Amino acid sequence: MAKEVAETKRPYEVALQEIDGRAALDEGDSFGIAAEVADKIMSAETLEGVIEAAEQGPEDLEFFTGTSFQFIGGSLRWSHAAEQFREGGTGYYAVFKVVDMKGTEHLVSTGATNVVFQLRKMEKLGVFDEIDVAYPTYFTVKSRPTGKGTLYRISFA
Repeated sequence: MAKEVAETKRPYEVALQEIDGRAALDEGDSFGIAAEVADKIMSAETLEGVIEAAEQGPEDLEFFTGTSFQFIGGSLRWSHAAEQFREGGTGYYAVFKVVDMKGTEHLVSTGATNVVFQLRKMEKLGVFDEIDVAYPTYFTVKSRPTGKGTLYRISFA
């Protein structure tokens, strides 16, 4: 009689399954970010305003390397990565808001593998629970080159 071996998932597999469920829910409003930018473009009253408004989409995580910031609660959303970005990564990306030490709010997106898992665990730890309230700890992004690109991670500032 063969013993049935219970299939156990590794923690990262469970996290990916959870992110997939969240991405399916969060993508219900997949045009939300683009709509906000489009509203700003259409509300602009000068040519300069049109140009500035179009630049207000999500910023890349790499721009926060060495910059101190706080997370803004209630802002984390998940999405499926485009097909060309799925190979070699998680297949998901996160969009979230931070506020820098000058008080400027930024919308950030990333699909960096380590950061995706860090954000999911931070989400489970309650970092993003409070709506419109920044998490009271300052973070920064650290990076280092690898043979296949740049490795990013979130660290304490």
